[in-house]
Amino acid sequence: MIIKPQFVKAFDFKGGFAFVETEDGELGYTDKTGYLQFNFMYPFIDGLAKVVRNDKEGLINEVGTPIAPLKYDKVSTFTEGFSMVQLNYKWGFIKKNGLEIVPLRTSKIN
Repeated sequence: MIIKPQFVKAFDFKGGFAFVETEDGELGYTDKTGYLQFNFMYPFIDGLAKVVRNDKEGLINEVGTPIAPLKYDKVSTFTEGFSMVQLNYKWGFIKKNGLEIVPLRTSKIN
């Protein structure tokens, strides 16, 4: 599949996404449709990558399927199968499938 020329710079696809720079200087990751999906993408760990768009964080799997939506203010790395997430100063936990197992209720987690 070929993307129409719309980027100033584009790198090879890895995991279904390519790092690109738009004509107005925006950096991010595009999928094979040419749509700028994320502003930043962290490396894949255990099949998941944290992604950021418009200051919101979420998770995708290696084929680009959203696991946790781009709605959180913070998504931590997974430890023992769980990740701490924050939204509007409230913390909770999600599993690797994106399911919130501890609802976003508390302002502090130890």
